[in-house]
Amino acid sequence: MKLNIFSCNDNLTTYTYPLVKILVCVVLIILPIYRGHFINLDNIIFNAIMGGVSFVVGIASVLCVYISIAEIILINEKKAKASIVLKDAIKLSKEYSIDEIVFLVEKNDIIEIQVLSNNRIVEVGSSSDSKQGSSKFFDKRYYIDKKEISDLEDFKASLLLHSINEKVIVFSIDGIHPKRKK
Repeated sequence: MKLNIFSCNDNLTTYTYPLVKILVCVVLIILPIYRGHFINLDNIIFNAIMGGVSFVVGIASVLCVYISIAEIILINEKKAKASIVLKDAIKLSKEYSIDEIVFLVEKNDIIEIQVLSNNRIVEVGSSSDSKQGSSKFFDKRYYIDKKEISDLEDFKASLLLHSINEKVIVFSIDGIHPKRKK
């Protein structure tokens, strides 16, 4: 992930990066103000150059602080939205065993299942290729989030990491929400 301090990164999930940027920028704003206490030279040219550099660094730091505040606001909005989506997801979800999920993924050449894991939605499923104009599928792969898995046993082992007592909460199967058992 490429981080640019002068552009708002909307992919952040924690407050750490923007807070560190704000802290560094505040130090960069305060340091030039008190530069006379650290560097005390009577050279007019040096003081003029240092004043210009301090001004540019100060303006850049203020801009960076504004961008960091925007990132914090975006992170906060994302977390609030995720919380609402998660509450709705729990209402529309149903519990499935790992074996049921593995059966669905093995039986279908292309399927996408969204499961709830660690307070977020994780996409699991299978995908296959086909030639244009052909209904025959080949090169079947399994996936969990962005991780591609070629073996069904490895898929099952990876899915166990997202389960509780070998059960997962399924939010949707191919975009359709299962009814929650009461």
